[in-house]
Amino acid sequence: MSDFIDILYEIPPDIIHDTEADLRRAEQRKNLSSVKNIGSLDAYSPEIQDTILFRLALIEFCLERCGKISHGSLRAIRNEISKKFVDDAPSNQTIVKWFNRYVESGKKIDSLAPSFKKSGNRKSRYPEIIESYIEDSIKLIKDDEPGAVSFAYSHLCNLVFNYNKEITENKIKSPSLQAFWKRYKKLSPHEKEINKSGIFAAGKKFKHIGTIIETTRALERVEIDHTKLDLFLIDSETNETLGRPWITSLCDVHTRSVVGFYLGFTPPSYASVARAIKHSILPKDYVQKKYTNVKTPWICHGKPELIVSDNGKEFDSNDLKLALNELLINFGKNPVATPYLKPIIERYFGALNTQLLRRAPGHTLAANIGNLDYDPARHAVLDMDTFLNIFHIWICDIYQVKSDARKTRVPNMTWEKSLEEYEQRPVDYDPEVLDLVFCLTKEGKLTREGITFRYLTYSNDATAELVGKYGSHQVTYKVDPDYLGHVYVLNKSEGKFFRVNCKNFEYASRVTLHQHNHNLKVTGEAVDNYVSEYDISEAENRIFEIIDDAKKNKSSKSIASKSKKARLAEDSKLALQKSAIYEKDTKEYNLDELDVSSDVIDNSDWQVL
Repeated sequence: MSDFIDILYEIPPDIIHDTEADLRRAEQRKNLSSVKNIGSLDAYSPEIQDTILFRLALIEFCLERCGKISHGSLRAIRNEISKKFVDDAPSNQTIVKWFNRYVESGKKIDSLAPSFKKSGNRKSRYPEIIESYIEDSIKLIKDDEPGAVSFAYSHLCNLVFNYNKEITENKIKSPSLQAFWKRYKKLSPHEKEINKSGIFAAGKKFKHIGTIIETTRALERVEIDHTKLDLFLIDSETNETLGRPWITSLCDVHTRSVVGFYLGFTPPSYASVARAIKHSILPKDYVQKKYTNVKTPWICHGKPELIVSDNGKEFDSNDLKLALNELLINFGKNPVATPYLKPIIERYFGALNTQLLRRAPGHTLAANIGNLDYDPARHAVLDMDTFLNIFHIWICDIYQVKSDARKTRVPNMTWEKSLEEYEQRPVDYDPEVLDLVFCLTKEGKLTREGITFRYLTYSNDATAELVGKYGSHQVTYKVDPDYLGHVYVLNKSEGKFFRVNCKNFEYASRVTLHQHNHNLKVTGEAVDNYVSEYDISEAENRIFEIIDDAKKNKSSKSIASKSKKARLAEDSKLALQKSAIYEKDTKEYNLDELDVSSDVIDNSDWQVL
């Protein structure tokens, strides 16, 4: 090190040397070279650092005076030690012990640190029975509030009292409240979390979290998840509070972009997952046409290579697996209760809550910060259409164009750069094609009456022709959960699906599967009994009458009940939108001929969580 300093700061020969300063610098270099791991001092408190440096200075003083440290050599310079260090001078035996430990460690300075772990009484002074009572009582403390400790201490005293009642001699005594509090304060944060939330939650909280899985391109890995928004919405006509909607979102890991979502009152289910995935795949040309306040196009869409979810049961659907296989999209699930394995979408949900939702009246946070006059349900002012408008503005004009905290990534910019470097998987889907892919796959018997699904009958000339050719037989058919106006029946001989309209098209074209199941429930008939389509239609009309009455007279029913009505109204709107698209005709679909896939991806070296 000294050679390096001399080379770096070479002194010209014509400069007069300060001999005293040179000697001082030489001594400093000597000390630096003799002390190893000096950086480890930073690991100790200032008080312990002072203790270490004092012991080091004492050892160096003794070595300087007598050249070695032993009991005999120290006795010869004892007066000098006492004079130099006055009252702080330790015994000769202690100095020898410090020196030996210092040398044995290879002159590591941290060897001179006090050994606190070996000091004090390391064995409990309480009887074993008291120790067990203390441990049981401490487990009752869920937080650091004095009341919690007092309650646990009372429990301890009660245990001791009951124990003493059963014996006549050698009675035990409870420790003081102060001693009990000190014992609790010695618990580690992990042990306190076990008492508060259980060992599983504590392990999850203090678990080491590694780095995010590395990706190289857009849509290589996409995370999907749901959350219930911390915001109440109202009915646009009656201003009645409907409740808090659900949002299902898909976020691209590489670009941090939001590629698709579904927002509504349908809780996590196959239907909400399918709607969100379809939205992520299709281009979003509708945004600036429908929401004129949005200035930046939503450029993110396409077919993911891998979708990763949590362990929710809605992701176990066989229909979801079939649909993703049809699209050549790989699917992986994280272990239970591991949200940290989907960090991108969790951060997105956090940004949505802090950056957008907290601005709006009806946000639930204010109800939790002591504002007793604030009722989020009563103060809500946004309806679904208005919220969707501002949500699209936030996604397109803020989230997608804003850099992260480290100024390393802008979602839109990273997306565009990725598309320049890597060719995107071809996506050219008709919306109805995706509807067909995400339909529920069913098996049923085709007769001359047609095919029946949930008491709705579907038939046309094509089904009659199949019955005439093969007789009554089992067929595969697909049902769109968002629209019951028609089903798709498979013609096995040709390998094609063809569309078959419902006989009661006027009713079926206005309902989703959830709505229809609700109508069946309203009829009050058992599932295994025949239910006429007239009864179902009449039940559906009664539902809309109830909804109309609710609009005229503001209901006092619970928010949960209103949310269910909002879902029914939402389903009606969705079904009617699809009804306007489809025509009353038969159309054949051959999934093998549709452009719903691309080249098979080699995923042999992928690790799916």
